[in-house]
Amino acid sequence: NKRVVFGLMNEPNSMPTEQWLSAANAALAAIRAAGASNMVFVTGNAWTAAHSWTQNWYGTPNATVMKDVRDPGNNFVFEVHQYLDSNSAGS
Repeated sequence: NKRVVFGLMNEPNSMPTEQWLSAANAALAAIRAAGASNMVFVTGNAWTAAHSWTQNWYGTPNATVMKDVRDPGNNFVFEVHQYLDSNSAGS
């Protein structure tokens, strides 16, 4: 169904960004191998927070690693989250 959009995972965290990239690329390859051409939302590591996309407190920054996302179907977008409270935690 072309009206369905896939999301790989909600707010991955507590792992090296490189590990998340490997898992995301494997998932994208499997989705495409199954014949799906739907858009896929790919999150970054560290709860995929927009404000920390270039920071390194959680390891290698998303901005460095996630540029190596490989979608055989070339139909993905990066998903980021941003809470607007003072500590960006959603409280």
